[in-house]
Amino acid sequence: MAAALTAGPLVYDLCAETGDRSWRRFAVLTVRDLLPMDREGTLDFDPYAHSVRAFIPGPALAAIRRAAYRGSRSGREDRREVS
Repeated sequence: MAAALTAGPLVYDLCAETGDRSWRRFAVLTVRDLLPMDREGTLDFDPYAHSVRAFIPGPALAAIRRAAYRGSRSGREDRREVS
C-alpha cells in the first residue's frame, strides 16, 4: 500500500447490493496516508468472527468471502509465528 500511495491517494467506491441485485455506491473511501502502527497494534476486520448474529453477507458472495477471511486469518497466524 505504501508503494501505491507514492503515486497519489487511493480512492475506493464502497458499494452495496440492492433489493433488485444491482449495486449502488453509498460512500467513497480515500486513503491518503498510512497510520504509523506496528503489526501487533493493528486491528483485524473479520465479519464472520465478529458479527451480529442475524447479519450475514448475501449468498452471492458468501462462499468467496468466507474463503478470503479464512485465508487472511491463516496468513495472520503464520505471520505471528515468524515474528
